[in-house]
Amino acid sequence: MTNEEAKKLPHGLYIIKWDSGGYSLASVGYDREGNWWFAPCNWTSGSTPDCWEWVEEARMLHKNPTSYDVDVFERLWSSATQVMEKQACDA
Repeated sequence: MTNEEAKKLPHGLYIIKWDSGGYSLASVGYDREGNWWFAPCNWTSGSTPDCWEWVEEARMLHKNPTSYDVDVFERLWSSATQVMEKQACDA
């Protein structure tokens, strides 16, 4: 994938297919200077703006969160927090 192709990717969560084989789950976005980057979840070195040539294909799994997604997340988080607090009290 070229840098120009990468710049067309919207922010989101992707499955990255590597030229060398294999796949990674990755977040894709851009920094303050407008440089596109990806951050594979199975890398320990962080994000990288300059390795797009290693990517054969990027398939979006989820777009940037919408207000609906954030609302749903907040409700789920609230429920999970209540369950964890109850379990801590019961212990």
